Amino acid sequence: KLGMGKAVGILVIELRERQKQLLQLLHQFIVTARLGDADRHYGSRLHSVAHCASLLVLLCCMEPAKPTHRSLLIIQPSAKISEEVMHLRERLHERIGNFSGRKVIPHITLFFADLHAEQETKLRNTIHEGCRGQRPFVLGYAGITHFPDQQTIYISPVQHEAIASVRNAIVASVKNDPVLGSQVHETVQPHLTIAAGLKDDQFKQAWQLLEPHSYI
Repeated sequence: KLGMGKAVGILVIELRERQKQLLQLLHQFIVTARLGDADRHYGSRLHSVAHCASLLVLLCCMEPAKPTHRSLLIIQPSAKISEEVMHLRERLHERIGNFSGRKVIPHITLFFADLHAEQETKLRNTIHEGCRGQRPFVLGYAGITHFPDQQTIYISPVQHEAIASVRNAIVASVKNDPVLGSQVHETVQPHLTIAAGLKDDQFKQAWQLLEPHSYI
């Protein structure tokens, strides 16, 4: 009993938040086994102890999850374009209030991945390999548009095929590693976000303010 109590104490300290319910259930079984009523059947108490021991073994085998970090592969616009995008965001904020991504650096996402810290070096290496043989191109922009759900307004780049070629080569390189590849989420529609997470009224006001929706 003393050994079990110490183990429970260690588990309470070390296990993560999501395991607390199991620990509470474990504690209930321990109390039942130790302080059961005198008229309770001895076999019932043995069953509780056995159940308690099974839970204890299960919890001892559960390792705390390692923290992950979101990594994004992006195309960053020129300083001039980035400045204009931030200016548009501030204009919108004055009229419609807060929205997602207002303070995020302007960028076009190619993919994102949620990885452990020790995997980031390998990710950089596979990205480097995927860039081999890629030809440079000049990035232009077609105009201001939005996704069908009307929650995100963005500037659409012209060179979709060139962006896709770069993205596909890099993603293929990353996916050569099965662990990294399983965490990669591609952005099929390249876009330079102005405002995201818009509510219906916010979208209507923002869309009107950004007329005639030509490139900045």
